Amino acid sequence: MFQLYYRQIVMTAVWMLWLGSFPVFSLDSIDGLFQFPPQLKDGVYPRHYRPDRTVDFEHLRLELKIFMNEQRLEGVAHYEFRPIHGQVKSIRFDAMRMDIVSVSSTFQPSLKWTYSEDALHVDFPAPLPMDATASIAITYSAKPPQSNPVWWDTSMFFTDSRHVVAQNADQMFTLNEPFGGAFWFPCVDYPNDRMVTEMVVTVPKEFVTLSNGRLVDSREDGEWLTDHWKQKIPHVVYLVSLAVGRFAVVRDDWRGIPVEYYVEAGREADARPSLGKTPAMIEFFSNYLDYPYPYEKYAQVAVRYFPAGGMEHTTATTLFEGAVIDEQGRLDHDVDGLVAHELFHQWYGDLVTCQSWNDLWLNESFATYSEPLWTRHEKGQDAFWESVLDMMEGYIGASRGYIRPIVTNEYEKYAEMFDSHSYPKGGSVLHMLRHQVGEDLFRKILNRFLVKHAPGLVSTPDFTKVVEEVTGRPMDRFFEQWIYRPGHPKLKVEHQWIPGRRQVKLIFNQTQEVKEGEPAFAFPLDIEIQTEERTIRETIEITKKEETAFIDCPAPPRSVCVDPSLNVLMELEHEKPVDMLLRELKNGTTVIVKIRAARALKDHPSDQVIEALAEAVRNELFLRLRTTCVESLAAFPGDPIVDLLMEFSHDSEPKLRETAVSALGNYYKNEKVFSVLKDRFQNDRSIRVIAAAARAMARVKCDNAYEILSPGLERDSYQNTIRTAVMDALVELKESRIYPALVRFSQDPYPRDVQTTALRGLGRLAGDTKQHEQEVLDHLVPLLQSESAHLRRAAVEGLQSLGMEDAIPHLQRTVQNDVDETLREAAKNAIAEIRKGRDSHQSAENAGRIDELEKKNKDLEKRLEEMESTLKRLIELQEKTNGNNGS
Repeated sequence: MFQLYYRQIVMTAVWMLWLGSFPVFSLDSIDGLFQFPPQLKDGVYPRHYRPDRTVDFEHLRLELKIFMNEQRLEGVAHYEFRPIHGQVKSIRFDAMRMDIVSVSSTFQPSLKWTYSEDALHVDFPAPLPMDATASIAITYSAKPPQSNPVWWDTSMFFTDSRHVVAQNADQMFTLNEPFGGAFWFPCVDYPNDRMVTEMVVTVPKEFVTLSNGRLVDSREDGEWLTDHWKQKIPHVVYLVSLAVGRFAVVRDDWRGIPVEYYVEAGREADARPSLGKTPAMIEFFSNYLDYPYPYEKYAQVAVRYFPAGGMEHTTATTLFEGAVIDEQGRLDHDVDGLVAHELFHQWYGDLVTCQSWNDLWLNESFATYSEPLWTRHEKGQDAFWESVLDMMEGYIGASRGYIRPIVTNEYEKYAEMFDSHSYPKGGSVLHMLRHQVGEDLFRKILNRFLVKHAPGLVSTPDFTKVVEEVTGRPMDRFFEQWIYRPGHPKLKVEHQWIPGRRQVKLIFNQTQEVKEGEPAFAFPLDIEIQTEERTIRETIEITKKEETAFIDCPAPPRSVCVDPSLNVLMELEHEKPVDMLLRELKNGTTVIVKIRAARALKDHPSDQVIEALAEAVRNELFLRLRTTCVESLAAFPGDPIVDLLMEFSHDSEPKLRETAVSALGNYYKNEKVFSVLKDRFQNDRSIRVIAAAARAMARVKCDNAYEILSPGLERDSYQNTIRTAVMDALVELKESRIYPALVRFSQDPYPRDVQTTALRGLGRLAGDTKQHEQEVLDHLVPLLQSESAHLRRAAVEGLQSLGMEDAIPHLQRTVQNDVDETLREAAKNAIAEIRKGRDSHQSAENAGRIDELEKKNKDLEKRLEEMESTLKRLIELQEKTNGNNGS
């Protein structure tokens, strides 16, 4: 679930991340909330185990009628099941805030049932016989608790594409993972049972529906449309999905199987350019796994205000609205990683599904690693290494907040498992496994696992057993250290040439904490040494905290590279002389070697280094290496760097221009730089470059910035990138003239990203300029009660920046009453910051008074000195006068 983006993280707050080239909300924001291990409560740690099953659900038929304007549904859930325990007397269904109308059964008409706000208990007059087929029908109605709640407080969303808070909804969609089906149909809401499902859904006839499986019937009756969907291969509850909207359907196919893109009417022209690689991806993954796509269709639907990037509902993936990209946006944005991730889930996650959230990596790590595999197929080896680098660095960046085992049952909430350990760390572990066993055996492992367990529920021991069966190797140490224990190696390496022995000496030191139960990591480590004449490659087995190795080398090494192909998940520290780094930048055998050299050279400013980095920017082919070189150049001071950055700001690659333009923002009050930024803002075709130029101009702070930037407030662009960047820039410039525009943008009908940016900007602008403070306070406070959690959060952040003590009582009510736990914490932090700012202000006032007193004291001292000097002269004059009179 939820493809994550790790080029910059982190997820890290709503982690705004990049993988590929576009920002999207991700659940790795949980990394900032989850502290491992969880806190002791009532003498025990919270531990999660699979709930017991008393019956095996075999079939679910949902009959639903959706009332779009009223934002509610009426339904009947028909279950067929078999008791798997003797003497089954009752069943508990999760059913969140529903109105239960009736519960009936064909085999026992006099059922008794009770309902609380979160559970339906059905009691049978007599125990059910084991293995006998039984059925229950539950008639109910449901609606979200509010029009636009936090994602974990419902899984049924009604949205209005013209307003942040829904008016008359024109879209409805569901999102059940990790829990939530129980918000819109009674169910046992845990992934330890699979069933065949079908959905008969009735909607106003102007709407289009999408659900799991094949559409077997569609008919109109007056003002209503009824669609009948059937999913033949059994799947778990959280994969059941429904989307309703005014969609247009663009159709492709793969080997005769329908491939469909559901987009908002009017966006048909952008559907295939955005999502059209899907058939090729299905072909690639089917071949790579040697297991053809198993379902009768594959559809993707893009909906408004989806709480994540995407969700792999069986045969019917749901995507966020930004997955459909307009022509200008496609210049430097794509969703290939997202599409690949959710598609791969159709095998790993849907066909085989983790039987508990403790084993979530079996879904998410595999889908995460599918992204670099697709990238290698489409773009080659260098792009593959770049994708793996992003994956590893995404986890490492997040690990500075906390670490945990990939597989664990110690956590507070299921949602906490959707973090950087289940996604990029697990993907990195699969990458290491592939390296250690080889490509052919790795593919056989993936295939054997599917053949053996699909369709079915799986656990980590199921996977480790298949790995050992296929490879014939004991893999217990590999999985024990990478899956079942927390952390990763932090490896410090030193090397030296020993002329007399014609050897290179390598000293390895694992600097992470080593303690009982968490020994030093053991792993094979590739070493590459280059001389003038030859390249030497060896693999060293690292098994201890401190280790020394000697490698025969007939001549002085020109290059010494550790893990040149990025096959170990670790933090690497390896100091090298500048001449070696320069050679590796120019002649490194992999793009990883070159990127590491480019990064290291930023700590060695010299004309030679500047020239080498600039040459790489101009002549290297791989974009990531070129942008890394620009980033390193930007760390150096001086006019030559300004000239280079201005040169690179006109490069043909948008991403390189963006990097150079962002770096130019460091040159305060530089008119020449400002002129280049103005040109990029007004004339560049890339919206990311335009946005970067706006923010850079705010940092440069030259005259006329408002006149140049303000027209951008009215520029429409993909994901409102330009408008929000200009708002940020003008707020940074403390431009009070933007105040009316911020008020306008903070309200309907502007979309959520525009409104939240404006609200944060209002608070910061008023706080910085001390203008409109009361008006902004009056504007923000009511939004603490908004139906939209996003608006409430933006109001909290705006009030924090505003810094007025009058906001504290309102924020305290949010701390006490808001349904969103993370927002309550944000409000608590805002109160602390306001009080801290007040104390700082008082301290500043006191300091000012002290300065004034000290100044007055110095003045008095000076006057006293002058008076003493005058008095002294008068005394001397008097004495002289007396002396003269006596002579």
